[in-house]
Amino acid sequence: MKRLFKLTLLCLAILVALVLVSCGEDKAVKYVKYSDGTAEATGNRDYIDATSVTIGNHYKTYNVVKVLDNAFRGFERLESVTLGNQIDEIGKGAFEGCTIKHYTGPLKFLGSVIPLDNLVSVNLTDGRRLKNGYFKDIKSLEYVTLCESFDEIEENVFRGCSSLKSVQMPTELDELGAYAFEGCVLLEGVRVPVGISKLEEGVFSGCSSLKWVELSEKIASIGAYAFHYCESLERIQVPYKVRIIGKEAFYGCFSLNEAIFECPYNWIVLDERIGVADTNYVAKRLSVTTAEWIREY
Repeated sequence: MKRLFKLTLLCLAILVALVLVSCGEDKAVKYVKYSDGTAEATGNRDYIDATSVTIGNHYKTYNVVKVLDNAFRGFERLESVTLGNQIDEIGKGAFEGCTIKHYTGPLKFLGSVIPLDNLVSVNLTDGRRLKNGYFKDIKSLEYVTLCESFDEIEENVFRGCSSLKSVQMPTELDELGAYAFEGCVLLEGVRVPVGISKLEEGVFSGCSSLKWVELSEKIASIGAYAFHYCESLERIQVPYKVRIIGKEAFYGCFSLNEAIFECPYNWIVLDERIGVADTNYVAKRLSVTTAEWIREY
């Protein structure tokens, strides 16, 4: 009975959250309504100490199309912003002086009116592509969620994000660029989307805390330096379609103790050295079959 009660409370909380997002009924937000059925949002100065604001696609029967100029200027404690996908415009200085750490909304406002520098968590609800180096060297960034509309993460997007702990990528992502996660030293696990057919060069290079990786069944090649110095990586399962493993793909994977091939290892074309610095060290930790995979150059 207690468990049922808790579940009921949880469901009610989720329902309230959904209503807030869809209707924009946040006390820190006021709306200017127009006869054409549209509305524009601005800050409610009676709640200038608000730490979060939610501006949905609709306010009552009105479609919210804009956040007005200087709307939340002076809201110095504002850290969390949620925006609806249908909002067309954010006015000049709308969030000036705010230190935004948590953002939920479309990609189009991120980096332009919502600064990147202090972000801790990002939940992108609309967008197609993260361009080269988009979040590069954002040291505060810890959590990222991308909605299913995204189909491309270009090169270097999360490179140097040394606090990054979790990234949820869309299942049908088509491209994951070279060195996309290089130097993400706190990233512990990654599920590679099923749409990815190739691991590009250096994609997880230097992810020293990476312990597990689930590779897409479509992957046919693993690029050079793909897991270079992933010192905590303990296990790798190489999909059936893989035929190429690039130079030093697993160099520096000192914790690797299990490598499983869904196809015979001798079907794979090895590009120069692909193992770790001391192959004898690794051979003691792998079966005879997989030890041969990294022993012969």
